[in-house]
Parts: sequence; C-alpha cells; structure tokens
Amino acid sequence: GDAGVANTIRGNLIRDNGRSGTGLAIDLGGTQTQLPNDDGDGDTGPNALQNHPLIYGSAPTDSTHRAVKAALNTAANQTVRIDFYHAIACSTTRGADANYLVGSIDANSGASGTVMINAPIAEAGKSGYLTVTATTTAGKTSELSPCVPEDRIFADGAQKPGIQ
Repeated sequence: GDAGVANTIRGNLIRDNGRSGTGLAIDLGGTQTQLPNDDGDGDTGPNALQNHPLIYGSAPTDSTHRAVKAALNTAANQTVRIDFYHAIACSTTRGADANYLVGSIDANSGASGTVMINAPIAEAGKSGYLTVTATTTAGKTSELSPCVPEDRIFADGAQKPGIQ
C-alpha cells in the first residue's frame, strides 16, 4: 500500500521478482496473485491499481511481424502507452515474465474508458507467449496481463472488453 502512485515500469526485462523469484513479475497488490480488472478502474493503491490490457489473440502478418488484438478498460479520457512483451514461459500460478519488449502503441480511452487495440509487433514465427502492460501519462504501470500463447487465434470475449 505504500509503494506510491506513479511507478513507471516500461521496456525492461521483468522477471524473477517476489519472494525468491517466485512472485508476479509486477505485483501491485502485494498478494502474489494477479489483481482482477474492474470496470472504470477507479481504484486506490500502488499505481492506482491500473487495469492491465487483455490479449484476445494474434496472427503473423509477414515474416517479421504479428498483429495483436487486445482491450483495456480504464479511466475515461486518458492516453495510455501499451507495451507488448514476448515471454519464454508462462506459469499457471504466477503468469509470464516479460523477456523482450516487442512493440508499443499509444491509445486513448475516450469517454467510455474502453480501448480497443490492434497493434503490429515484431514477433512473427516465435514460440512462446505474449503479455502486455498499460502505463498512463501520469506514469502508472499495470501488472502484466495474463499470458497468451503466440499462436492463439483471435477470440471474442463474452464480457465487456478489458474486464476478466
């Protein structure tokens, strides 16, 4: 709870954090488990418990790039920087590390607070996982999203975009 409200974590190798390297790569709640997203993202706490984007799938677009579709539900009318990472492995208990930054895109949440993301990244043909963070212009970085296999085909969510 005393970790501050503007801790930017971008473009880094993010791994082996927590107790003996077994915790989440970014743990805003201090719970050793990923925090759920909430509609409108009106929380308090470290980095205002910024919601993380959710990846809905990806597909190669050529021999060196991949298109990724994701969504973020956050506070309305703010610009966020979305950073995509390649992860070598994914754990069911602690998610993925962020081994390589593979792309970034700026987006605005508009009046609804929902950001639909369709981004090109430098990742075609690799095996592994994708994960993503969101960082507000005030410097509040989210936890890493749940990891998604690189070869997961685009999927539609049954709930409001960006809420898990």
